[in-house]
Amino acid sequence: MSDRLVEAFKILPRKHRWVFPTVSGKRHAHIYKIVERVAIRAGIKGAHPHKFRATFLTRLLQSGCDIANVQALAGHKSIKTTQRYLGVSTELRREAVNRLKIAEPGAEAKKASSSG
Repeated sequence: MSDRLVEAFKILPRKHRWVFPTVSGKRHAHIYKIVERVAIRAGIKGAHPHKFRATFLTRLLQSGCDIANVQALAGHKSIKTTQRYLGVSTELRREAVNRLKIAEPGAEAKKASSSG
């Protein structure tokens, strides 16, 4: 969790050990059912707990986190497992390429002629 989120949880009043306890204060045993109910109410199709994990990992990558740290945060032994989680869009790939510093055509010739 981010430091900001940890601080937010610290100031919230807590009656139970769990962040999202059941009515009786116990941990949820069937998170899939909870996500399914919430998704139906929200009109979202195909929602499941793993989507939250995949979204978190993708957003880490999009925010500039390197893939080795994304892998470590996910607890994956293999980088290939991490790569399967990441929904890298065409736009994200384009942005990555556009961040490269490429000299303007003819820049080297101009530089050489101005110094000589």
